[in-house]
Amino acid sequence: MANILIVEDSRTFALLLSRALTSRLGLESTWVKTYDEAQEKLQHDSDAFSMALLDINLPDAPNGEVVDLVLGYEIPSLVFSSEISDDLRDSIWSKGIVDYVYKEGAENVDYIVATINNILTNQEIGVLVVDDSTTSRNHITKLLRIHQYDVIATDNGQDALALLEANDHIRLVLTAYVMPDMNGYELTKAIRKQYRRDDLALIGVSGDDETATSAKFIKAGANDYITKPFLFEEFYCRITQNIEIIEYIKRIRELSEKDFLTKLYNRKYLFDAGGLLYANQQRTNNEIAVALLDLDNFKAINDTYGHAAGDEVLITVAKLLQDRFRKSDIVCRYGGEEFCILATNMARDQARTVFEDLRQAVADISLYLDGETIEFTTSIGLCLNPMDSLEQMISKADAKLYQAKNSGKNQVRVFPEAE
Repeated sequence: MANILIVEDSRTFALLLSRALTSRLGLESTWVKTYDEAQEKLQHDSDAFSMALLDINLPDAPNGEVVDLVLGYEIPSLVFSSEISDDLRDSIWSKGIVDYVYKEGAENVDYIVATINNILTNQEIGVLVVDDSTTSRNHITKLLRIHQYDVIATDNGQDALALLEANDHIRLVLTAYVMPDMNGYELTKAIRKQYRRDDLALIGVSGDDETATSAKFIKAGANDYITKPFLFEEFYCRITQNIEIIEYIKRIRELSEKDFLTKLYNRKYLFDAGGLLYANQQRTNNEIAVALLDLDNFKAINDTYGHAAGDEVLITVAKLLQDRFRKSDIVCRYGGEEFCILATNMARDQARTVFEDLRQAVADISLYLDGETIEFTTSIGLCLNPMDSLEQMISKADAKLYQAKNSGKNQVRVFPEAE
């Protein structure tokens, strides 16, 4: 569990922060009241802290000295104070802090908690920086890494497109405008041919003497634009805002596309995305397999062990399916205890082996719940013959599943039969 170092001379504000971190984020915190206490704590256990919250006006360090102390241990730091001059603010920003906040009330605690949550999760978010200026590229990269983003940088558009394809965790691209071979406007158009605005945010970055550049970027598909030189606060606000919008849309889409219990795709997604995938496979004459999997005697599991146990069975099988199939395949909860798999580019002999192995893997599962051992099997209907539509292949797989159920269960029935 992450531990947050709080350096704050006000007991009231420190306890307010500590309780908020525990109740909202489940985080531990360590509170010290002075510079000397912070120094002693860091000398003995600096690796224990994932982040620090620092009051810059301490009784024994009234001019922000604690900021240099903590940053010297490379701990991401957010600072706060009841008042701060413009000169001190600029000086603190230049040191490489995460953010600063005025101590004004409960709403500031909300902001601090949200910022900490972002910093602790930003390592999972990729940001691509594209700029042929080494100075500018390094400056932007440094700022992003202060906020703990996984930054990938390049000096040209062609490399940027290749890096996007190779790194599916990238959520944001920052691109300069003036670059050789492919400028930022051309790169933006190329990116938008493959990635939607609500899947990948793009911010154009350019100098203030290029007055029409912002309009060109936005019309080409950029989500936002920032002019150099920029304030640190403006930069971070735009980065955070654009990534949050992408993440919000992602969560909303997942709620509409995924089954709440198993986290697999749902039936709607199967027919929406699966239909498009199926049509593409037909155009390219690639082989495709569609399987329906139904857990045998599932009602008896619910009746004997309870619905909570039944849910655990479904979750366990869902994880097994996720582990055994590729990202290019679609695995969904079709309904109840039934699952559907759409596997692409899978030869017939391979598909027969894959689904027979899957049947055996399910039979090998033993769940231990409340002192009871739960074992179960599955029946699988598999269609390997391309048809006019995905729905027709699912229907044929369903017919084969029915045969498997009526022939003793715990088996795979395939259309067509083995050649």
